[in-house]
Amino acid sequence: MKWLRLLSALSFLLGCCAACQDPKNSEEYQSLMSAHASLQDSMQRMQQEVSDITLSMNQIEKNLVKLRRDEMQIEDIRDEGTPKRAQGDRIFLILAEMDAYMEENKTLIGKLDKQLAKSRHVNEGLRRLVALQKQAILEKEAQVQELTQSMARLKEEFTTTVAAKDAIISEQEAKLTNQEKTILEKQTTLNTGYILYGDRQHLFDKGVLQSEGGLLNKNVKLTSQLDPGLFATIDIKKVQEIKIGVTRKQKALTIHPADSFYFVKTDGETYLKITDPERFWSVSKYLVVVIEG
Repeated sequence: MKWLRLLSALSFLLGCCAACQDPKNSEEYQSLMSAHASLQDSMQRMQQEVSDITLSMNQIEKNLVKLRRDEMQIEDIRDEGTPKRAQGDRIFLILAEMDAYMEENKTLIGKLDKQLAKSRHVNEGLRRLVALQKQAILEKEAQVQELTQSMARLKEEFTTTVAAKDAIISEQEAKLTNQEKTILEKQTTLNTGYILYGDRQHLFDKGVLQSEGGLLNKNVKLTSQLDPGLFATIDIKKVQEIKIGVTRKQKALTIHPADSFYFVKTDGETYLKITDPERFWSVSKYLVVVIEG
C-alpha cells in the first residue's frame, strides 16, 4: 500500500543521511516528514470511520436480537390460553417496543448510508455486511407490520364483540332495573295503608261519609269509592300505633277484625293500637275513624 512504501522510503533516507551533519534541514527529509504526518492523519480518520460504522452495525444487531426476543415472547403469550383481551393488551405493548427498535434501526441505517457514501476506506466486505443488515431490517419491518395489522384486526373484532355484549348486558340491566322498580312499587303499594280520622262533619265534608234513606230513617255509611288522595299514608309493616288525638268517643268505620286492634288513652290522648297487622289490614287497606270530641 502507499503508506507502506512511504514508510520504507523514509527509513531508507534516514539511514542514508545518518552521516550527514544536519539531515533535518534537507528537502527530502522535510517532504518525507510531511508525507508521514499526512499518512498518520489519514489512518486516524480511517480508524474513526470504521469504528463509527462498527458501532452503528453493533447497535443494529442488538436491536435485531431484541426484535427476535419480542417475537418469541408474543408466541409464548399466544400459547398461554389466557383471555384474548388480556393477550391483546400485552402484545400491543410489546409491538410498541418493537416499533421503537425498528425506528432506531432505520435511523442507524440512514447514518450508515451517509458514512459509506463519504468514506474511501471501507472495504467491500463491510459494505456487504451493511447491505445484509438493511435487508434484515426490511424483512423484520414487514413481519412487524403484518403482526401489527393482524392484532389490529383482532382488536377490532374483539371491540365489536365486547360492544355487542355490553349492549346486551345494558339491556338486561335496564330490564332488571325496571323489574326491581316494579317490584318495589308493588311492595310499596302492598305495604301502604290509608288513614283518616275526624268528626262526622269533617268526614262528610271530605266525601268519605254519605247518608241514605229519608229524614226519619237516615243511614250513614262510607262511600263505596274512597279517594286515596284524601288520606294520609303509612307503612303498615312498620306502624302499629296511630295517634288519634283528644277524643271522648271513637269508632272505626272501616272493617277490621275486632281482635286485631284496640283503642287506648295515654296522657289524655287516644291511640289506636294494632296487635295483629296482617289480620288488621287483611280486609281493607283503609282506616277511617270517626271521633267525638
